[in-house]
Amino acid sequence: DPLWGGYPQAVEQIPVAQRFRRLHAVIGSIDSAPEGTVIGTLVLRYADGKRHECEIVYGRHVRHWWTQGDSRTDTDLAQVAWEGPHAFPKIHPTRLRIFHSIWENSRPDQEVVNFDFVSRMTTTAAPFLVAVTVE
Repeated sequence: DPLWGGYPQAVEQIPVAQRFRRLHAVIGSIDSAPEGTVIGTLVLRYADGKRHECEIVYGRHVRHWWTQGDSRTDTDLAQVAWEGPHAFPKIHPTRLRIFHSIWENSRPDQEVVNFDFVSRMTTTAAPFLVAVTVE
């Protein structure tokens, strides 16, 4: 059973109720995946009933939150938002980090009512969401 087995696969209907050009998220990944693997999605739900999926791609939007699991810090579409020591460095000699990633809204003229945060949970990694804002 993977580390994320006891967590929900999705958090649905996170309220937005506004138009925006970009969605910013502070995210991390439990464990690593091959570069380019889709490990989750942000599903935007528009007021007109349409949806748009923003894929969370390993190596583009996020990497393993333990530097010991993936020492690379570079990504195509994100940057490290925070990095610090593990709470138990003698047991886990690694640093932790989370990433700031941005997705363009494909329909910025339409109101986004809410969004779902969905983990694929079928790969070797699972994303987690810390914070979201829009601009």
